[in-house]
Amino acid sequence: MKRPFLWIASGWIAGSASVLAGAGSVTVRAGGLALVLSGFLWAFRKNRASLPLILLLAGLLAGAVRTSWEREAQTSVLERWMKAHPEQEFIVRGEMDEPPLVDGDSLRLELVVTGISAGSRMAPVPGERLAVRVRLADPGEQKTAGTWKRKTGMEVKLKLREPSPPRNPGGFDQRAWLLRRGIRVTGEAVGLRSVQLLHVRPGHPMVRIDEWREWLGGRIGLLFPEEHVGLVRALLLGERREVSPETEEAWRELGIVHVLSVSGMHVAILAATALALLKRLGLTRERAAWILILLLPVYAALTGLEPPVVRAAITAGLTLWAMALGKPADALSFLALALLAQLMLEPLVIVEAGFQLTFLVTAAIVTGTRPLAERIPWLPMTVRTAVAATFMATLASFPVVISHFNEFSLLSVPANLLVAPLVGTLALPLASGALLIGLLHTGAGQWAAGLVGWLLDLANAATRWIGTSHALTVWPTPPAWWFPLYAVAAAAMWFTWTGAGETWRLFRRVPVIAFIGVLAWAWWQPVHGDGVRITFLDVGQGDAAVIETESGRVILVDGGGTFGPKEGWRKRRVTWDPGKHVIVPYLKYRGIRQIDELVITHGDLDHIGGLREVVRRFPVRRAIVSGQPPRTEEERLLLGELRNRGAHILSVRPGTGWSLDREVGWRFLYPEPAEAAVSTESNRHSVVFLLEAYGTRVLMTGDADLEAERAILRRWNLPEVHVLKAGHHGSRTSTGEAWLDRLRPACVVISVGVNNIHGHPSPEVLHRLQSRKVDVFRTDRHGAVTVEIRKDELNVRTQLGE
Repeated sequence: MKRPFLWIASGWIAGSASVLAGAGSVTVRAGGLALVLSGFLWAFRKNRASLPLILLLAGLLAGAVRTSWEREAQTSVLERWMKAHPEQEFIVRGEMDEPPLVDGDSLRLELVVTGISAGSRMAPVPGERLAVRVRLADPGEQKTAGTWKRKTGMEVKLKLREPSPPRNPGGFDQRAWLLRRGIRVTGEAVGLRSVQLLHVRPGHPMVRIDEWREWLGGRIGLLFPEEHVGLVRALLLGERREVSPETEEAWRELGIVHVLSVSGMHVAILAATALALLKRLGLTRERAAWILILLLPVYAALTGLEPPVVRAAITAGLTLWAMALGKPADALSFLALALLAQLMLEPLVIVEAGFQLTFLVTAAIVTGTRPLAERIPWLPMTVRTAVAATFMATLASFPVVISHFNEFSLLSVPANLLVAPLVGTLALPLASGALLIGLLHTGAGQWAAGLVGWLLDLANAATRWIGTSHALTVWPTPPAWWFPLYAVAAAAMWFTWTGAGETWRLFRRVPVIAFIGVLAWAWWQPVHGDGVRITFLDVGQGDAAVIETESGRVILVDGGGTFGPKEGWRKRRVTWDPGKHVIVPYLKYRGIRQIDELVITHGDLDHIGGLREVVRRFPVRRAIVSGQPPRTEEERLLLGELRNRGAHILSVRPGTGWSLDREVGWRFLYPEPAEAAVSTESNRHSVVFLLEAYGTRVLMTGDADLEAERAILRRWNLPEVHVLKAGHHGSRTSTGEAWLDRLRPACVVISVGVNNIHGHPSPEVLHRLQSRKVDVFRTDRHGAVTVEIRKDELNVRTQLGE
């Protein structure tokens, strides 16, 4: 029987997927019964044709059991202590399992915990992992923390926290990410005074590897110009921290950011280069293979043991092992063995995008490149192979990319054909050679590094020339049934293209049409549903709400704010941006490709700080403003960006309104643009509008204060409303008694940050609402708040379900 490990791996994937989909117990019972029956059948008939089924079922059963155990059976001692003593500080003893990460005023540690104490007695903990974040107090603490090494023992005084689930639809799920690393609890500490070092283990192999990495990073800094150091460290050592966020974002938008990570391609190229070099030095192919087999685990550890690197190291090691023994290499069997090895150790890694991409893309390239290349006319075979490999990689990666990131660059194919070979095939081995030469002679190494720098400059220039955010397309996450349908359509298309006989050629167009139909459904799949959906996003201490109508019209009201130090020792590599990290992911998750109306209630940073990133990524047809002149540089830049991108900017007058959809319309109540233009109070002149959908009324208020509320009440005979967005994050200067008495809202939404320094929402406002028995929904406690309006129906859902 050919490729037994491939059958086992296929079964394991199916078993793991069933557990993750919630059908684990059924899979275990049914798989076990089917395995027993098929085993009896094989023993009775001695039919070798049934062996693949037996291996498939054995893999399915093993994958389901192992994944279920990893996901559910393990208990957390730290979690029990946290729930038994909420908000109490503990002393946790453990050892750092990863190098500490210092970023501005934040120190992140990952500990293997051996003990915990809430008093005098230290209770044992059986090696549980804990993610710890320490808020540093000054530059001295930052410098001290930067000298710490892995495998350092310590005691930390901290509070235990449950990892946060995603606070917005489509947002990053920290809890799931940590769970995949075996972490169920996190810790928070303040200052290095909370940390007491116990011991160090300088001779530990992983510490030695960290030291080698730092030493090699220092040599790279000595050989290469400053503008290239980050890229070279990313290529050779897998460290992207010194790559500028702008460069990384540009490469990511083109779908080539994988080039900046040490991946299977890097390992393969470096292994092939090293093998050729060792043979040139006079070693036999077998001896060179054995040397590389010993070096591959070291290099994998040196670059961080990421799933693509581990996969590549295993498959390359098996290939070299077969070479050393003079045996034929079976790439698919080696790939299956690598998959099984990784899933046995870390079953939950199967849900990570990097893991899925490395195996799917490698399998597609191995099986599909040569047959497809042979069918491409005219071009030289080398070029045909590159084109075919890029096409197969794109075909395999597309469903993973749109399901995890909800976007796909139309320029990824030409970018991968142009930039990836330039960096991977040329710059990567040359950078390795420059580093090796530099170890012997610094001047010669710098000369070689100059050639690498020229290639990297060329790659960056090509990226800027090719790259444009308009080539990024947004794809809502397809349902589960779409993925096997895509796989069947893609396989059928490849099968007919690669020459499946004259009979199949007659039907060559049918799979292509079917494949296009599958893509078209994913692009135009219904995501808006019936009625109106209003989502008040949790952007911290700020405002952002997205209104979607049944026909797909989209209104964005404000865009949160960007906070945190931008200069000095507290500055972090990536400043948290609500536009980039909350609003854009939500819009992509919902399959939104255009903003029809952008309402900028006023120019305060906590309402517009995230909008420039949104405007850069999504076309805006019209921006509605209060009529106040720009008061800050951020506001001027935002309005300039809107004009440059062709958005119409409108200052609406009170009483203006129009229909948005069938039985859906809005009317603007405030401010008067002429008054706003001469006022120095931005909150007072926030845009206020009343949205009515199917008889349900929603009042949006921005940061309107008590004076604005009184002005609105004097001018308009307002009806009662069903949903009120509280003004100014629940401040005591808004949401007054007369305002509530007139509006009589059924529920109030307060957009407010967790533990914000302003003390919002005010106890006075909360008392006013409670005395009127109003349902209150707060983004600091509930996460995003979604209001769904249909005919004679109003539903309010919260992201955190509280």
